[in-house]
Formats: sequence, structure tokens, C-alpha cells
Amino acid sequence: MSMTTIGIDIGKSQLHVCTLDERAHVTLRKVFSRSGLIRFLVNTPPARVATEACAGAHFIGRKAESFGHNARLLPAQYVKAYVKSQKNDYADAEAIAEAATRPTMRSVPVRPPDPATASSPAQWLGR
Repeated sequence: MSMTTIGIDIGKSQLHVCTLDERAHVTLRKVFSRSGLIRFLVNTPPARVATEACAGAHFIGRKAESFGHNARLLPAQYVKAYVKSQKNDYADAEAIAEAATRPTMRSVPVRPPDPATASSPAQWLGR
């Protein structure tokens, strides 16, 4: 399975993932826990990883970049135009992945961790 773009819709306890191949066809739709997503990213060849920009997205972006992926955080108002059907988590993940494939799509830079307010990854993973 060749995937070039991974779109992630971040939820409170579940993260919905949609992957696209080089022809922008959906190759995988899956739900992960937070720790499961980290394991998925570790075992996936380098790809473009996209999420909507929010506080938790910066942690995912840093993790993805540490595993060799290209992280892109997209503003939510730009992703909204790519939702094709009713709003649900899989449709949002697919819209995020499709928006990330656009060459002129602007993205938010991944912030480095703030040592004063950063929580440990173990807290983020619920341990």
C-alpha cells in the first residue's frame, strides 16, 4: 500500500485517519487511540502528515517530523471547503488529506515545545 498523504482528524479520545495515494485515492480509513496513532506513524514510511491546526496538532506535528514525516498544520477554515459530504470524522480526515495535497495551500508552522507549559508525552498519551 503506497500512501503519500495522511490526514488526521483529532478528537478527544479517538483520532480518525485517512490516507491517500499519489493519485489522491483513499487507501485507508481507520480509528486510532492516541498511543495507537504514534505506533502507526512510527511504522509508516515517510509521508505528508496533515491535521487541522490546534494545540494538540503541534504535538502530533513534532512527533511526525521526528519519525521522518513532513507535517502540515492547516487552518480549519481552509479545510472546510474540501468536505464532500455530511460532517463526520472520516469525512473531515479525508478533507484534511485532500487539502494538504494542494500546492498553494498555506499551513501553520509546527511550534517547538514550550518548556514552561509543555506537558510530558506520557501525560498526552494518558499514562
